Amino acid sequence: MPPAPHPITTSPSEPFGKRLLQLMDLLRLKPSAFAAKLDMKPQTLNGFTGPKQSGVTLKTIQKILAVFPRVNSHWLITGEGEPLAPLQSPEAVAQLAREQLLVSPDQHFTIAQEAATPYSSTLLTCQQELEQSRSRIKELEDIIADKQLIIDLLRDKQQGAS
Repeated sequence: MPPAPHPITTSPSEPFGKRLLQLMDLLRLKPSAFAAKLDMKPQTLNGFTGPKQSGVTLKTIQKILAVFPRVNSHWLITGEGEPLAPLQSPEAVAQLAREQLLVSPDQHFTIAQEAATPYSSTLLTCQQELEQSRSRIKELEDIIADKQLIIDLLRDKQQGAS
């Protein structure tokens, strides 16, 4: 049996768990979603961020960096520097787009099949969130219409009483 991985210790002034919480906040992810993206149990994540803050392994650090490539590895391990690497220049983004997209003869962009695979779950999640948002907007529009109807009825009643 291979030896257990050694935990990475962090500065007591800036515990690793605090950096994870900051990272989740920056990425706008709830702990459960963050844990799911890392394919880890929420309880394991809570072990890093909770009051007892267990040590983190190199394997966990590597997984975080693989799943979230903009995370500054130096910051994640030491707490020094900026949490996220700056966004790439427009030229670099355009180059990445050219690498990830194929241009059809009619100049329409299509995502390359091999490039689409890593994004399919993110795309599905975004589509589901969009549909939920549209549904919520419809509910709110119905509530607004009801409130407006009540206001109009009360105005009519008030003017009739005058």
